[in-house]
Amino acid sequence: MYSFQRTRPTHRFSHIYRVMIGTALIAHKIKEPRLGLLAFIAAFIHDLARKNDGHDPQHGRRASETKLPKLTHLLSKYAITAEEYDIIAKASTYHSEQMRDRVSDKCFKTCKILSDADALDRCRFQNKQDILNVSYLRFQESRSCIRPIDFICKESVRQGKIYTEIPFDEFIKVAQF
Repeated sequence: MYSFQRTRPTHRFSHIYRVMIGTALIAHKIKEPRLGLLAFIAAFIHDLARKNDGHDPQHGRRASETKLPKLTHLLSKYAITAEEYDIIAKASTYHSEQMRDRVSDKCFKTCKILSDADALDRCRFQNKQDILNVSYLRFQESRSCIRPIDFICKESVRQGKIYTEIPFDEFIKVAQF
């Protein structure tokens, strides 16, 4: 599913899954369930088109262009409209690029849900320069999601699931408190 040979563990499925969980938590806290669904789908694809595990500012755009079209079964299941498809694509794109387009409020909020969820998963880094700077979180409510995501990260390490490519429904068991 990934577009590159992974040599470092920073963008594996456990990261993607934690970002998906983060989008759901944030959306619940800000009371935006539909935007949360859109951010959740964008979180699933957001890192799947990386060319490397380091600096790759176009990876979100590539994911929107190459991975999102493969999810038509999922998109139809949730009655994703053309506008919502565009929002998902932009959220994936703009989680790693500067926002250049004028976007609707719904799109902007969805992009920020994904950006915050991605940032929350900085718990996977051990070095001080990569830790989460909470002042960069776009929603105040995102701060209350730090502990759950950190717990899930630590549990995925403890249970040996951090580097394992497993189905989401199996990974979600790691998140059960």
